[in-house]
Amino acid sequence: MDKQGDLYLISIGVSHYQDTALSLNYADNDAREIYQQLTQVVKGKYKNIHATLLTDGEEKLPTADNIRTALKTLSTTKPEDTTIIFLAGHGVNEANNYYFLPRDVKRNEQWENALHWSHFQDTLQETQGRRLLFIDTCYAGAALSADQERNPSLLKNLSDDNIIVIAATDYETPAQETHQLKHGVLAYSLLEGLKGKADSYKDKSISFKELDAYVSNHVKDLTSGAQTLVSQVPPYGFKDFELVRLN
Repeated sequence: MDKQGDLYLISIGVSHYQDTALSLNYADNDAREIYQQLTQVVKGKYKNIHATLLTDGEEKLPTADNIRTALKTLSTTKPEDTTIIFLAGHGVNEANNYYFLPRDVKRNEQWENALHWSHFQDTLQETQGRRLLFIDTCYAGAALSADQERNPSLLKNLSDDNIIVIAATDYETPAQETHQLKHGVLAYSLLEGLKGKADSYKDKSISFKELDAYVSNHVKDLTSGAQTLVSQVPPYGFKDFELVRLN
């Protein structure tokens, strides 16, 4: 198998907030296992792997500054490269604007230190190659419909730049994490898919479309239809591609 360009992976998970009232149970574990699983299954497929893990209990914590610094590392990507960003933690929808809450967020009228969707949008627009963003937070769909009246180009810009987004929920629905799964439902479904269950053709290869279909159906099944993924892909279509090859 010919190797592609490089893989750039940033996996972010926040369970333990400085504001303890915001704490979650499994977002840190989600980010850690997504990081471990992806870096294992892509070995040999990409020339080099540039992977960053920002989560609780690690050397680099998921603070606002550390997240911004990690996003800057994507500036060196080339057209043949693939970028994957995974977010797990709290998301909020304020006046139709989506914010991701880092570890050091402070609750006040403006959610101090919260990262507006534009931080990720601007970074991905400036990044070359394939770009995939997985958002496992509440109200994640607001990232795709944020402030459309005042900024109607947001969704169009994401599409024109061939950025693929899979959000755990729509703009008004909480994302579920369960003690039974010990994961957020989107993260669990991604992990199961990457371990082989998304390989619908049984050819030891998982394409993006295979993973998208598996995860979409699995999230719906696990939540009895209460949680439905929201996906955003280029409006003019894109050529499906192999994301990982299984051993």
